Amino acid sequence: MEDARHPFHDDAVYLIDTARSSAQQPVTCYDEIDRVVHTFEDGVLEIGTDYTDYRSYHLALAGDALRVVLRIPDGERSDEYALDEDDEEDLSQRLARVARPMRLAERLERIDVAALWDETMAALFRHDPVDAAPQDAFAREDLAGAIHAVLAQSSRLAGWEWKTFGEEGVAEVNALLGAALPYASAEESRRVFRSDDFSGAVLAWFDRRLAPLGWTLAAISPFDEYQSFALLRRENAGEVRSLFEQLGVQSMAAAPAA
Repeated sequence: MEDARHPFHDDAVYLIDTARSSAQQPVTCYDEIDRVVHTFEDGVLEIGTDYTDYRSYHLALAGDALRVVLRIPDGERSDEYALDEDDEEDLSQRLARVARPMRLAERLERIDVAALWDETMAALFRHDPVDAAPQDAFAREDLAGAIHAVLAQSSRLAGWEWKTFGEEGVAEVNALLGAALPYASAEESRRVFRSDDFSGAVLAWFDRRLAPLGWTLAAISPFDEYQSFALLRRENAGEVRSLFEQLGVQSMAAAPAA
């Protein structure tokens, strides 16, 4: 089946071109979702599936044309089929799952990790702007991972269990900022733990101490008992959190002081 504009055309061409440029051949990629291996060898990209009939998609470029077939084993041979609408949708999702993390990795490589946090975030979105948040959960997880990586490379990512905010949390923040915030006193800890909104109380506790230094703290998804936190400059924290939201990454910060 030859058609230069399949819905997955761009991802397919990107993956084939990337595999062609690899010094190591054949090129393999493991899909952790379906637990299958995809392979590029002799100019053909084989996308494996977890279907019980062991079907796979085979893609190759002939000039500018993309040739795609579905192969289903039948004894010692494999029958080839043209793709129907369901196959095209299935293959589109599988190719996107492989291509997206690779594109994100390339994006991160372009970032000057020694730059200030503001400059790092600007570089991330300036090079490859995202117009809308992806709708599928896997894509949201990819973008969250990229944001976590940028934060970590910029020394603005911390993590601890919510309940250890007063000691471990303070130590993490101090290490990142080179600050000397005091640990929570026993009375402060009791007030936070008695709050009807425990996570909000933790963030507010940090906010009061970070405000004089020009910083604030935001919890970023996924939200869990062990939580990741982003240190943000106060003057642009709202803008950065808005960017997170556009990318489908949720964040929590202290409520504005009354």
